Amino acid sequence: MTEADLSHAPPGFLSSSPGFRLHAHEARELEMLGYPSRSYFHRRLCKSVDQSDALCFNSFKEMEREFGDYISTLYQKPVLWAGVVAKPYDGMLEPDLEGWLKGFNPRSVVYCALGSENVINLSMRLMAAHLKVGVEIVKREEDGFFTKEDVCKAILAVMELESEGVGKVVRANHEKWKDFLLKDELEDSYINDLVGNLQDLMGYD
Repeated sequence: MTEADLSHAPPGFLSSSPGFRLHAHEARELEMLGYPSRSYFHRRLCKSVDQSDALCFNSFKEMEREFGDYISTLYQKPVLWAGVVAKPYDGMLEPDLEGWLKGFNPRSVVYCALGSENVINLSMRLMAAHLKVGVEIVKREEDGFFTKEDVCKAILAVMELESEGVGKVVRANHEKWKDFLLKDELEDSYINDLVGNLQDLMGYD
């Protein structure tokens, strides 16, 4: 497949966001998977999927059901969800971070991932396009370059709460998913369901 082919989402993928597409530099990186130096991992991955009985994802179906349905249809295999098993949050922050945050008004700090600590990849773009819990920084099409002015525009957009704009949408979705992720016994219920689904798949009573 060429860079132009990879720029557009395949039929049935992310139908809730029909305008979603890869930038030229992202499609170019995906095309590189076909090169001899990188194709070994890709072949192993495809072989594993082809020979599997089911596919399991370390995520929540409420958040990524649309992707799971697409993968299930594409490979004609059931998709199982394991949830996200994380260390329980005790409500405590690191002392240095807590002290720094106390210097600001509540809900006035915006977290920005610029690539030094977190790589800006397709997953983060989908968080903005699909879950709408962030704003994507507008980048140059051919190489992904962006400026401090572009970062400033994104921050101002997500901080704007007075109008019915993206800031209000992002804030509402933050509250929605926070309430979901903090549900009691959420992780236990997912693990129990996963075990049950695996037993059904293996034919155990």
